[in-house]
Parts: sequence; structure tokens; C-alpha cells
Amino acid sequence: MTPVRAVLKNLRDRIKEYHLQRQSNLCCYCRSNLHGGGLFTIDREHIVPKSYCKELTYTMTNLSVACKRCNMEIKKVK
Repeated sequence: MTPVRAVLKNLRDRIKEYHLQRQSNLCCYCRSNLHGGGLFTIDREHIVPKSYCKELTYTMTNLSVACKRCNMEIKKVK
């Protein structure tokens, strides 16, 4: 892994952990427990999609965590 990729992965992981703590380890949509509540893949989620508002892409208040199932369902609707 290149140094830049390692830094980006570390940053993504820290953002995900921050939001997991902020949301009490719950999916932002269905409120399922993302740790210990089953086999979930945890996605970092943009509340307002990047396609609608690029300015919010890296804004912490526009980011959240969701289970893969909810994230895919939301993306189908958009």
C-alpha cells in the first residue's frame, strides 16, 4: 500500500469510528446495532449525496454510518 493510500485508509477508519461512537454503534437509518447485531458491513454514508451538493462531501455533519443493506436501499431510491 502506498503511503498516500495508507493515510487515506487511516482517515476513513477514524471518520467511521467517530460516527460509530456518535451514533452509539447504530445504523443511521434502521438503528440496527452495527457491532454484535449480526454480520453487517458498515458503510460511511453521505446524508446529502455528493451528486446533489459537492460542497458537503467532506463535511463531518454530512457524514454518518449505515449498514450495507440500508445504504444500498437508499441509493436505489436516489
